[in-house]
This record gives sequence, C-alpha cells and structure tokens, in this order.
Amino acid sequence: LEAMTCVCSVGLDMIAVPGDTTAETISAIIADEAAIGMVNSKTTAVRIIPAPGCKVGDTVEIFGRNAPVQRLADVLDTIPYEVLTSVSPRVKRVYYRE
Repeated sequence: LEAMTCVCSVGLDMIAVPGDTTAETISAIIADEAAIGMVNSKTTAVRIIPAPGCKVGDTVEIFGRNAPVQRLADVLDTIPYEVLTSVSPRVKRVYYRE
C-alpha cells in the first residue's frame, strides 16, 4: 500500500484492516502516509476501516446486501448519497441484480 502511494501520491483510501489492529499500528500507517506526503510535497489522505471479527485474508463487505449503506451513513453521521459518492473511482465495483 505504501509503495502504491509513492507512485501516485494520493493516499490510502477505504483500506479494511482486521478489527483487532491496534491503535498504535493504525497510527503508524497514518504517520508513514504523512511522511510520504511531506517527502513528495503533496497532500495525501488515509481512510482506514477497522473490520471487527475479521482477520487478514477475509472478505470484507463495506456496504451491500449484508451491510446496508444506511447503516454506514448512520455511523458516519451523514446520508447514504455522501457515502456512495465519496468512494474513490479506484475502488473496484461489483454490481449484481436481483
């Protein structure tokens, strides 16, 4: 992830980490990202999403059939539209029809 940031200098967006990831580890990731931004003289951002009950290699559904976008919007104190439009275009979309 950090190597990708060095190339494109935009940041880490919507990265799910295991729910038991320590605050120190998350802080270190943010500090590394800030350092890359300083070295490159560019603004970078970090959006990390802890996924409770998950471990490395698990599939995480941020929102979808089992995790309605309204639930995430409520946690973020916003509306579903803002959640959906804030997802970077670099995030792979998977569409399905019922």
